[in-house]
Amino acid sequence: MEERTTYYEIKHWNLELIFDSCRSRLGHNIDWSYAGIISEGYNDYEANFELPIEKLMLAVVCLILTGGWYPNLVDYFTKQAINILLENSLDNLLLNVPLEEANEFLQDLRILKLID
Repeated sequence: MEERTTYYEIKHWNLELIFDSCRSRLGHNIDWSYAGIISEGYNDYEANFELPIEKLMLAVVCLILTGGWYPNLVDYFTKQAINILLENSLDNLLLNVPLEEANEFLQDLRILKLID
C-alpha cells in the first residue's frame, strides 16, 4: 500500500508555510501577498502529491485558507476539488483513510458544499 500524507499533515504544512512566510515578510519587508502564499504553497505541494485523495485534501485546505477573500482562488480550488470528485468515487478515495480523519474531512467537504 502506498504511503499517504494525512489531512492533518497537509493542514499543518500549509499553516506552517503561511506562518513562516508572514514572519519573513514582516522581518525583511518582503512583498508577498496572503493570496500569493496560498497559491505558491498549493503549487509546491500539489506537484509532490500523486494520490487523488492527497490532491483533494490539499485543494480543500487551500480553499478553506482563502477565507473566501479571494474569489479567483475560491473558484480555482473549488474547480480542482470538483474535478477530482468527478474523476474518482469519494468512497474509493476514503477507502484507506482512518475513520476519524475521514469524518473531519467529510465535515469540511460539507461545509464547503462540495458534497451533500
